Order: sequence, then structure tokens, then C-alpha cells
Amino acid sequence: MKKRPRIESFGEALGDALQSFGLERRIKEQELVQRWPELVGSAIAKHATPLRFLNGTLWLRVDDATWRHELFLHRADLAATLNRALRLPLVAEVILR
Repeated sequence: MKKRPRIESFGEALGDALQSFGLERRIKEQELVQRWPELVGSAIAKHATPLRFLNGTLWLRVDDATWRHELFLHRADLAATLNRALRLPLVAEVILR
């Protein structure tokens, strides 16, 4: 008896296609910007906004020196939180402006 080939779901096929074209990371970058308040919490989102994302570096605009210092001290934790939420090691470095 012949085995039937496994049929991929649409979601699996789409995920494979996005990955093969290198688009998965770009989509996750956009997701980070769109979900920013949800990912970091309202307190941080109120004072820090993503400016750009380039080669694993997330650039943030911070509106207050106190918040800039606090985020500077916790930038590794922030990157880890974002990577965990997005399920992809996307953020390697956080630069504050």
C-alpha cells in the first residue's frame, strides 16, 4: 500500500515561503513596531518609541534622560523580552537616542 504524502497546511506553506524569501525577519520587525506598547508595556511605550531597525539593532527615541538611563541599564533584558515575544532572535542591540 502506497503512503500518501503529507499535505502542509496553508499556514505552514506560507511560513516556509516567507522564510525562503527572507521575509520572515522583515515581517517580525514590523510586528515589533506595531505591537510595541503591548510588548514593552504602557509605561515604557509612553517614553520610548522605535525609530528604526537595522541589522539586529533597534534604535529607540527616548523623551526623558531618566528613562534613557533606566532603559540603558535594562537594554539586554528589553532585547530578550522582545525576542521571546516575537519568537525570533531579532534584536541583538538596543541603541537609545
